[in-house]
Amino acid sequence: MPIQVLMPALSPTMEKGNLAKWHKKEGDAVKSGDVIAEIETDKATMEVEAVDEGTLGKILVPEGTNDVAVNTPIAMILTEGEDKSALTDGKSAQGAATTTQPARGRQFDFAVAPAGNHRAIYKDRNVWVGDSAGANATQITTDGSVQGRIKDGTASWVYGEELGQRTAMWWSPDGKKLAYYRFDESKVRDFYLTPSLTEIQDTLDVEAYPKPGAPNPVVDLFVYDVDTKKTTHVDWCAVNWSDP
Repeated sequence: MPIQVLMPALSPTMEKGNLAKWHKKEGDAVKSGDVIAEIETDKATMEVEAVDEGTLGKILVPEGTNDVAVNTPIAMILTEGEDKSALTDGKSAQGAATTTQPARGRQFDFAVAPAGNHRAIYKDRNVWVGDSAGANATQITTDGSVQGRIKDGTASWVYGEELGQRTAMWWSPDGKKLAYYRFDESKVRDFYLTPSLTEIQDTLDVEAYPKPGAPNPVVDLFVYDVDTKKTTHVDWCAVNWSDP
């Protein structure tokens, strides 16, 4: 099955970026570690590297294209024994990723590694990691629960609604490490939303939503290593935020 190369997120708040340059052309052989493209925003530039051997079968997003949504397929890599006949789903996959956005106040419930080798999935308030299609997924967090008011791999409603946060899981370029949010909403009071008042039958949505002066959720960032299967808690206070 061809490997999708996706538009990566250079930061937790990035929603789209520019495809500045292709370093490979269709038909070129690629091997692990090869730089195949450059992605940029107004703040940073990142090289996209291949993690597997194969052939660059199809470039889906031309060089110089701006405002490409995160997780949009930008290219397809053919693995050993595959030819261009295996690329029939490339354009449909590109269209689906471009048009499908999270619901209001929500984050994407999946994140595919830029290398195309893994997919992180948010399910039942926990994080799972599988192959590029999400198959053979392994649960990497276990503390997420409705009763405990804890969720991993997503964010509180206020992050999506007020801050425009659409992502809560991020891969390293080589697909070997996954960063994800953990939200503890146990001290946050519920807020009741009626999002379907214009419909014949309305609905009720209950969200942990802090008001001014009330407790906020406790937010943590973790990094999961796919190879070692170990998870590291990121110490916010130890991060040098001025270091580019």
